[in-house]
Amino acid sequence: YINFEIVVKNTGNVTLTDVTVTDDNAEIVSGSPIASLKPNASATVIARHRVTQDDIDAGTVVNQAKVTGNDPEGNPTPEVPSDNPDTPDQPNDPTVVELTQNPSLSLKKRATSEGPYELGDYINFEIVVKNTGNVTLTDVTVTDDNAEIVSGSPVATLKPNAVATVIARHRVTQTDIDNGTVVNQAKVTGMDPDGNPIPEVPSDDPSTSEPDDPTVVHMESRPALSLTKGVTSEGPYDVGDQIKYFNIVVTNTGNVTLTDIVVSDDNAEIISGSPVARLKPGESTSVMAQHVVTQADIDAGEVINQASVSGTDPEGNRTPEFLSDDPNTPETGDETVTPVAQTPAIRIDKAADKLLIERQGERIGYQLQITNTGNVTLHDVEITDPLTGFVHQVARIRPGVANAHTFRTSYVTTTADLAAGEIVNTATVTALSPDGERVSHSATVTVDVYFKVIEVADDDFGPVNGRNGGNAGNVFTNDKVDGNPLVPGEVTLTRVPSDDPSPLTLEEDGTVTVSPNTPAGTYTFDYQVCDVINPNNCDVATVTVMVAPADIQAINDQTTGVNGYEGTSNVTNVLTNDVINGAPIEPAEVTLTLISGDPALRLNPDGTVDVLQGTRGGSYTLEYQICEKLNPDNCSTATVTVVVVNPLKIPNVFTPNGDGRNDQFEIIGSEGFDRIEVTIINRWGNEVYRNDDYRNDWSGDGLTEGTYYYLITTHLGNTKEVHKGWVLIKRL
Repeated sequence: YINFEIVVKNTGNVTLTDVTVTDDNAEIVSGSPIASLKPNASATVIARHRVTQDDIDAGTVVNQAKVTGNDPEGNPTPEVPSDNPDTPDQPNDPTVVELTQNPSLSLKKRATSEGPYELGDYINFEIVVKNTGNVTLTDVTVTDDNAEIVSGSPVATLKPNAVATVIARHRVTQTDIDNGTVVNQAKVTGMDPDGNPIPEVPSDDPSTSEPDDPTVVHMESRPALSLTKGVTSEGPYDVGDQIKYFNIVVTNTGNVTLTDIVVSDDNAEIISGSPVARLKPGESTSVMAQHVVTQADIDAGEVINQASVSGTDPEGNRTPEFLSDDPNTPETGDETVTPVAQTPAIRIDKAADKLLIERQGERIGYQLQITNTGNVTLHDVEITDPLTGFVHQVARIRPGVANAHTFRTSYVTTTADLAAGEIVNTATVTALSPDGERVSHSATVTVDVYFKVIEVADDDFGPVNGRNGGNAGNVFTNDKVDGNPLVPGEVTLTRVPSDDPSPLTLEEDGTVTVSPNTPAGTYTFDYQVCDVINPNNCDVATVTVMVAPADIQAINDQTTGVNGYEGTSNVTNVLTNDVINGAPIEPAEVTLTLISGDPALRLNPDGTVDVLQGTRGGSYTLEYQICEKLNPDNCSTATVTVVVVNPLKIPNVFTPNGDGRNDQFEIIGSEGFDRIEVTIINRWGNEVYRNDDYRNDWSGDGLTEGTYYYLITTHLGNTKEVHKGWVLIKRL
């Protein structure tokens, strides 16, 4: 209650009766009505007001009482309002009681759903808002940076001690699962009765003793990986070949992001893709590995390989090792088995130390080399040569030329061998593979009775400069007899056919010569070499000679300072610096053609260039071409640049006397410019004549004889040039 003391005073000059005090916003407790109140007398009335929520929301209680009474004649006096004595400067004002406002809120938040949670699941929250102050709040709004407000907010009006429930939800992210918790805290604010926002209040987890702490929901962590491994390269494989495992696929099959994922393989080299810095659940990545095939792999017939993988979970713990699985088999966690094809094979190579014999009793030496040409180790190897009686055993031989075995045996020729014209010798080798398969191979060498072998090889010569001609090469250089360099005195050399009209000459010593001034092109002819002792023992080959055109070069020319006003002949000759084969051009050897050029220049047949009369100053060009007459397609192009100047001649005297000679101030060469500005000044510095586009028409009219000074500006394109000097006017 708010208690009020109301003092009633009779300020009139008559006694009043039935003086009654009333108050619309308070209860009159005692003292009213007053039966009789004499002039200047006072009476006290007690009233009280019961505070309401609206009063507190308003912040004040505004109260004004009224009093009336009856005069001696029984008439009621006019109603008088009460006055607040604490505000003497405001008569008849209401009494205002200030009320203390304490706006405040509390916020409780708890999770109502239960885990375990997977990626994309929702965590539901119940958020309870309570008005813990003493005023009604409006627009009470709950926000949550880590959850979606589903319903219940904003609350339009919330009275003191009233509560409201807000529903929110959070969609689980991979980051949440990786972190192991979802930390969530809502905030609430509202507007007090004066329209001012109250400070934001954080939510509190009611399940803990800490005040204003966030609500924490724990996530279940299940780190796991899978690894599949298959072969992408195709056999067959040899020692040193690489079996490539491109499709080693690592998959995060758990529910947390893993880092530092390392794939290891005891029987293969990891080439790329590992370690994997980061892999989210459900994501996969490929790792490349390779295994270098060994001889033991091929002998075994297969390569057995299994990789493993592990990673680090978000808490920094390493996962167990997970073994790879072969995706091409129904078994799980099985090794990847790569079959290696076995191709057992053996070879014997046989060579004689001579291929020709001339007489009985000659010893022929044979070399026998056995090589394992397959891809598996062979054992129980036996070599036999019936002609020489050679037999030998080898316990084991590995594949490859590096592991070959070499043996020697010999044979002495007989008369029957000479009669047969040849000696045929066959050797054989046999062996067993790791699987017991028998393999064999034979080699035969034939030694002939002596017959000289002539080997004539084709020749390619050139390029030879056709203008100069000269030696193209010697056909004997690569020809052989019995595998040795040919001796010219032991053979005869002829051209086939002998009447070939080619511009190439074949000398007796085998030299091929190109005649001077031979057109460019490719020329061929055949030649024959025969044994002097046996003229029917011959061989034929072809000579090809490439004849190249001369090196012709047209070189750019430039000349400057040419007088274009009068024109100039023979300002340069374009052929002067042009060369062929590095020497000055002979004009008779080339044709000269004008390709393009400025009309002011003329190219003459002898190579000279003329500048035509009346050519204005500037740079002029023409492009020309020279071509070799011997090879008309062998050409070169160059450019001639001629810089033309217009000489300007300014007179120092003219005689304007009407005799028709030297009557005007005539500037020689003015027509070579776009325009000329002329200004004439007398000796006192006064301008007496001016023309911005002078046409050689000033005769000094109105001026006395004497010396004057000129300022002449020439304009040509964007170029200006100023000339200063004096001129004498003399009237004879």
